[in-house]
Amino acid sequence: MVFGNKIINRNIIKYAIDSLPQKIDIFTCSDYIEYLICKALVSPLTELKNGEILHSKNLESMDYYENELKYIIQIKPTIYWDDGTVVCAQDYVEGFRHLIKSQEFCPIINMLIPIKNWSDIICGEKKISSLGIKAVNQWCFEIELDYPMDYLPELFSTIYLSPYKYNNKTQRELYCGAFTLKNITNEKVTLKKNKYYNQISNIDEIEFLLVNDMNEALEGFRDGSIAITCNTSFPYTMVEHFRKYRNFYENRHSGLFFLLHTSNDILKKYINNLLDKDIISAKLNECISPVHSI
Repeated sequence: MVFGNKIINRNIIKYAIDSLPQKIDIFTCSDYIEYLICKALVSPLTELKNGEILHSKNLESMDYYENELKYIIQIKPTIYWDDGTVVCAQDYVEGFRHLIKSQEFCPIINMLIPIKNWSDIICGEKKISSLGIKAVNQWCFEIELDYPMDYLPELFSTIYLSPYKYNNKTQRELYCGAFTLKNITNEKVTLKKNKYYNQISNIDEIEFLLVNDMNEALEGFRDGSIAITCNTSFPYTMVEHFRKYRNFYENRHSGLFFLLHTSNDILKKYINNLLDKDIISAKLNECISPVHSI
């Protein structure tokens, strides 16, 4: 459950969370709060809206050539790292390579098996340089497959298929989203605005504050000291009460996904017909709606 209220300091968003992630790592993220934070650090190439795949403002084209088992992806020169350099096609190649190096901890690693030589690299039979991803030019990269991967455009809406760049001089990973990581303490995670991001915002910082007591988080919401709260212990019986607040907003999207990892379309359709996703979702505290794709 996520909701927001008036903001006392409109340049700093204070976001109450009930647990702090152990790390902030885009490529191995497996915790929902860590994912929530990482989403602000990246610029996905696709977006999902009501089950439909949409191109982001940074994607020129994503074409699939079935006979060649190949995706050709053209990006726009509009994505910037937080050091002011532009994100290029090679950065996406490095992202996939970094992802496969993190394969022991990445939660979606098995969904990437169709990429050419992916399994052989994981088994140590081939070098990472043989991975079926290469930059064609500064703004275009291609992905070769061993067999069809029709869900790849959907995966590009997640944080995992992000570009990667490490600044050796400053000894830190760069970020290309609306915000960049400022610091992590035992009490909060602070993000600061990426001044090179291509959309103007008056929000300078987001503070993800550890608030273990739900009542304290609710009180902060009432008095405006906390703008948003995401808490797994939200008292759902009180939803109707808080809906009376003028500035109460609900985000009813859930993390409930139905993933069918099979290239057999007939089998996929049959299994989908067996699952009544709305009934399954309705039984979960009656507070979430199903997501019909990744």
